[in-house]
Amino acid sequence: MNELIDLLGRSESQVLKSSHFEKWAYVKTVDEDLPEHMVRTHYTFASNGIALSFDVHGCLISLFIYSEKYGGFKDFAGGVDFELTRTDVLRLYGAATKQGERSYSPYLGKAGAYVRFDYASHVIHFQFFYDQDRIEMITLMSRDVAP
Repeated sequence: MNELIDLLGRSESQVLKSSHFEKWAYVKTVDEDLPEHMVRTHYTFASNGIALSFDVHGCLISLFIYSEKYGGFKDFAGGVDFELTRTDVLRLYGAATKQGERSYSPYLGKAGAYVRFDYASHVIHFQFFYDQDRIEMITLMSRDVAP
């Protein structure tokens, strides 16, 4: 996963031309309805289980790695096994900075449990399936954009 973490903060062109993404097909969308300083550009690699978000300056701020959505991520995950349970993740990464139980909102729907680990330059967020104790998505974020 360090290969992906190292991409945070890099330019759109550097990331898209990297060996990780250069041959993958993507769909590009831009959040143009936001205030100018908050505009985000998103690249969804629908066949590869990953999506990227870039800030208004064209720097990579987030990677979303899906276990099943968009075909599921299978490349260079750095040994991350999507079958890991919440207990497994805590054992591997140590004490979480934040964590929460699964929840339900009539407006947002079901959300699985999560654990988050804050580091000096980035944040790793593991989201688990609502009905299963295994990883649904991993989000890597620059520390300055993490909620």
